[in-house]
Amino acid sequence: MIFNIKTIKITLISFLLFCLYSTKETFAQTWWAQNSNTIENLQNIAFFDNNTGYAFGDTLSTIVKTTNQGSSWTALSPVFTRGSLRSGAFLSSGSIVAVGVHDVLNGKGLVMKTVNGGASWSADTTLPEDLFDVYFANSTDGWISGENGYIARTTDGGTNWTQLTTGTGEDIFSIHFINANEGWAVGTVDIKAVILHTTNAGTNWTSQASGVPSQLFSVFFVNSSTGWAVGAGGHIIATTDSGTTWTAQTSNAVNDLFDVYFLDANNGWVVGGGGTVLKTTDGGANWALELSNTNTDISSITMKNSTLGWFCGDGGEIRFYGMSPAAINEVNDWKENINIYPNPTKGQLSINVGNYGKDWSFVLYDVIGRLVAEKNRIKESRYFIEVNVPPGMYLLKISNNVDRAYTEKIIFK
Repeated sequence: MIFNIKTIKITLISFLLFCLYSTKETFAQTWWAQNSNTIENLQNIAFFDNNTGYAFGDTLSTIVKTTNQGSSWTALSPVFTRGSLRSGAFLSSGSIVAVGVHDVLNGKGLVMKTVNGGASWSADTTLPEDLFDVYFANSTDGWISGENGYIARTTDGGTNWTQLTTGTGEDIFSIHFINANEGWAVGTVDIKAVILHTTNAGTNWTSQASGVPSQLFSVFFVNSSTGWAVGAGGHIIATTDSGTTWTAQTSNAVNDLFDVYFLDANNGWVVGGGGTVLKTTDGGANWALELSNTNTDISSITMKNSTLGWFCGDGGEIRFYGMSPAAINEVNDWKENINIYPNPTKGQLSINVGNYGKDWSFVLYDVIGRLVAEKNRIKESRYFIEVNVPPGMYLLKISNNVDRAYTEKIIFK
């Protein structure tokens, strides 16, 4: 068969253009910005399912909630507002326990609980130590950890707490259980790592040697034998024998690492200072740096599967892991109110959102999901941007921060 080279080129170009334009979004798996509706530093993020999640943070008991995968976040207003929250855990879809400190200056432990999805919260300020973490193995059995070696246990869903004897007087930053009996806790003693292990719900704790000369901030186990811990100076350690021995893994990170999350024995993520996100698909034998699209410190990460997750950090930072921005409420007919000109453009864009101009935001990404430009909380209906980018197609997403979002492909010449 004889082929016409010119015809082949034209056909190939047509096919590529069809692939490029026929779908609304053809973007790589990456981290996309979300509007958290707060500027406070967020310390922890937790999701009950693929849609419902909470993030907890500093100053006045900051709590934000989403029911649509993070397409929009709502700031909650707990009755008790003199606290700073560090961690939260689900007991059920509407029942959550959050912990922290009840007075930002020289305060003691704060435990807050809701049983109605955050509509109202109860607050317990009687706990003796500043709290860092909370973990529930089921709807009744949970543990909290804090300063001066403090760990306490509940068997009634957080109504009552009983202090446990840990054998250490130093800070316990993270606690993780694989069932109602076996768990691990990590922290620091004299600026060195401490690891504790229990097989009887915390009645007795055994110290484990970490081999790490600095603090550990987070611990995560996928079963009774396999787990990881991360900490200061980019340290990652792993065990396959329940912590009897811990082995250092090469992270190639220099920033402190604040949280670790694994889906199974192979697939995991670590986050930390300066926007650090690391990913492994082989249990940590190899860690690869992921583009997080932010330079802020990342405090917490949660993943629902290999293509869906979130992290949070300083300044109200929340980002969503996916092939495209979460767009549950995306409404294409909103374009009737939006004017983007010119398109194609040589670098300048005028964005007019019409009647939705009181409070809106935008993000601009390239075709592999890298953040090019963004602006939050714009008060004017018209906004001008000028960016210097290579020619190509980009994705502009506009949100009114409540219930409307719209995306449009922008061609830069």
